[in-house]
Amino acid sequence: MKTIFLLLLGTIASYSQTTTVWQTRMIQSQIRGATGIPELVAHNGERPSLPIGANGSRFELWGIQLNNGVIVSEKRIDTTEVGVYLPTAEITIATEDPYTGFYRSRVDQPFKVSYKISNLRHSNPTLPAAASKVLVRHYVDLYTDGSFDGSSIASTVLFRSFELNRNGNHDYSFAVTNLTAPDLIRRAGRERFIVYALADGITPQREIAKAEIIMLPVPEGNIDGLVTTRAYKSMPTFHANLWNSYPTTSTWVEVYDGDYSLKKRGVHLANTGLETSGRIYSAPYDRVEYSTFPTSVQPTVNIKKTIVLRASSPFKNESLDKGGRVLDHQTVTVGNSLIINGMLTTIE
Repeated sequence: MKTIFLLLLGTIASYSQTTTVWQTRMIQSQIRGATGIPELVAHNGERPSLPIGANGSRFELWGIQLNNGVIVSEKRIDTTEVGVYLPTAEITIATEDPYTGFYRSRVDQPFKVSYKISNLRHSNPTLPAAASKVLVRHYVDLYTDGSFDGSSIASTVLFRSFELNRNGNHDYSFAVTNLTAPDLIRRAGRERFIVYALADGITPQREIAKAEIIMLPVPEGNIDGLVTTRAYKSMPTFHANLWNSYPTTSTWVEVYDGDYSLKKRGVHLANTGLETSGRIYSAPYDRVEYSTFPTSVQPTVNIKKTIVLRASSPFKNESLDKGGRVLDHQTVTVGNSLIINGMLTTIE
């Protein structure tokens, strides 16, 4: 089957000699037709094309050189086959990531795939299968460890294959990715969706729509360089480490008094390495040192200080205004203790 598309006829060019000209002509023949006799299709409307046969028609565009009305050379320029039907399809994917460069999400987040199918026919039960249904295939490609951009693929699996036999929208929702790996939260991959028109006679099965979504890993992070059993005189130097930062997110450190609480917020520490990421893929690793602190977080007496590493994302409940996602937290004791040694005596 071929998309219904008739090539327009017209004069390609003409030589300076009036007796020698090039013309284009369209020849139509029925595919496996009863007559099988090619017919010339006139470009000026004097002769219509043949009806499209049950098995389709073949149209050939020829360039013909004429000298005083006699054909002296000819060349076939193009050929197309036209069917009486051809299903069409569109695929769209919905995620919570608003990025428009391509579809992407995180391996732990939901997404929806929608297939819009048109031009399937059901009125005539004698029509071949290619007229009444399409084939859908869903593949998952697991990238190699540490590869987030598809530069290396560890495995490819046909996750699902099925047919659709109804025009309209067909929606499929997934709670998380369909990739599989023992360390899945640290891996990236791709899910591909392809719609095929079925084979029909001499026309092979062919792709009519495709889409894919990139799946990126879950961000991880920690705070190191602190000894929780030690009492520090002032805020100690520490490092924030981040793995697999999701693109276009912010990562930051907060400090507040007291023990850790999921709902508690603190002073946002400025830094130069973890603030935002404009990458289109995940960042493999970042490390930032914190060694200078505002006076507002420096205590004057012994007190517990909690340090929290947070990361925002486009996903639900992980926005900046909601405090993002807590990656790690550490609580240490900070401040000076004033100890007075005295002597008790009696005076008579």
